[in-house]
Amino acid sequence: MYWDPQKTTALYLKGLNSYFDLQRSWINYYTLLYQGWEEALNKFKAKMATLKGNNPEITCLGAHSPGQEGRASVSHDQSLTFENFLSICLATLKEHFDLLLKSDLYVETQAKMLHSFMDTLKYLRDFWESLLMANPALPFVCRTEIDTFYQRVNELRRKINVLERRTRNSSTNVI
Repeated sequence: MYWDPQKTTALYLKGLNSYFDLQRSWINYYTLLYQGWEEALNKFKAKMATLKGNNPEITCLGAHSPGQEGRASVSHDQSLTFENFLSICLATLKEHFDLLLKSDLYVETQAKMLHSFMDTLKYLRDFWESLLMANPALPFVCRTEIDTFYQRVNELRRKINVLERRTRNSSTNVI
């Protein structure tokens, strides 16, 4: 066999390290999102407590008091409707997550996660190509070879276009 154990092992270890780095990045990313969610919910709870504190006669979601069946316990102006509740909730979440998603920490965390993901894909692809190319009985064409082929085809197309332009220009100059 034509297998180079040192090269393949090095590629495997690079892939493994980048995979663990990817896992750490995912954890950091989701931790950041979870912390943002907790902060947004705390802000929402504070807004609801402030709303309730400013007007203690507000009933939650238009609830009825036990002694007044069929009638609202307070006037319509003092009841918290589901639409009001939902708009306060969504406005709080939107406000907080807009700030979070624009923050430098979020951008850095997401960039690190995507960078780790791309590294993992690259190193694992290199590792598997190294293994597959080591066995001459496996007639696989690897992605690297396909990419090299397409690059060469594009170079040749550019050269052909240049040559065609030259021949067109030279043929018009002759006449």
